[in-house]
Amino acid sequence: MLDHYLAFRPAEGTEAALVDALAEFGAAIVELAGVHEITWGENTNPSGRDRGYTVGCFVRLTDENVLRGEYWHHPAHRKLLGELDRLSTDRFAIDY
Repeated sequence: MLDHYLAFRPAEGTEAALVDALAEFGAAIVELAGVHEITWGENTNPSGRDRGYTVGCFVRLTDENVLRGEYWHHPAHRKLLGELDRLSTDRFAIDY
């Protein structure tokens, strides 16, 4: 298994639109056989340590080959990537 975590710092006023874009993405990408689970949403952690990263996404995949192949090149992923510069000021991903 490969866990793919993403954190987003939404552009001002775009948090709801970012969550909506992730929902659209999630509905499409979950159809891939190598995607076991996907969740997304707004950060609810009360610690104040979010550093502006207030939206997250988690995808559990079969392995790294799925991430670098079908997932990465899926039209829904390509569409999301095209929207992220408008919807977020920064983002990061970590895979393990």
